[in-house]
Amino acid sequence: MQAILEERMATADLFRSASLLCHGARLEKLEHTERGILFVLSGAGLTNADAEYRTGRALVNPLELKLHLNKLRDQMFDKRSREARDDSGSRNYARQDRR
Repeated sequence: MQAILEERMATADLFRSASLLCHGARLEKLEHTERGILFVLSGAGLTNADAEYRTGRALVNPLELKLHLNKLRDQMFDKRSREARDDSGSRNYARQDRR
């Protein structure tokens, strides 16, 4: 019996991430970088699913793709909002110390 290897990859491409989720990947986390949001995905067969996406041969259920796109967008905007709130809170705290 062969062991199924868990693969891991990161991408900033929203549609690529949604396509990989349709192929069974899991979203591990979102990372905020200076260039934007990075989606960190894991799962078995990611390399093959990614190759199909990049060559235009990936087939997905369009309703499932839409669902994953909406969930990823929601998570992305939630993360940005939380970080913006955290940043503004730390700036307000710094201003209070100067008074």
